[in-house]
Amino acid sequence: MAINIAGITFEDGPYPIAQAGKLKNAPGVYVIRCRSSSGNTLIDVGQSDKVRDRVMNHDRRECWGKNCKGELEVAAIYISDKQQREDIEKKIREQRTPPCGER
Repeated sequence: MAINIAGITFEDGPYPIAQAGKLKNAPGVYVIRCRSSSGNTLIDVGQSDKVRDRVMNHDRRECWGKNCKGELEVAAIYISDKQQREDIEKKIREQRTPPCGER
């Protein structure tokens, strides 16, 4: 099941954060969202050369938990070009202003 955020389709996921090991350890962009009875909320977005490692060892995990009263989920899209990944991250941050990460 894919999810769409800011016009970008994240085809790998969403998975519960505890199942982040299902992600590929490849270059890409990831999103962290909170699924709750009131809907889905974007919590964070980032890019990495190794998406699975980054999500599983993320320094902002505490922020994710503080900003989610439901279940944390992760989804990813894989893109090898670093500039393209950075552009996608920037676009999503500007459009959705997630509470965790750079602003």
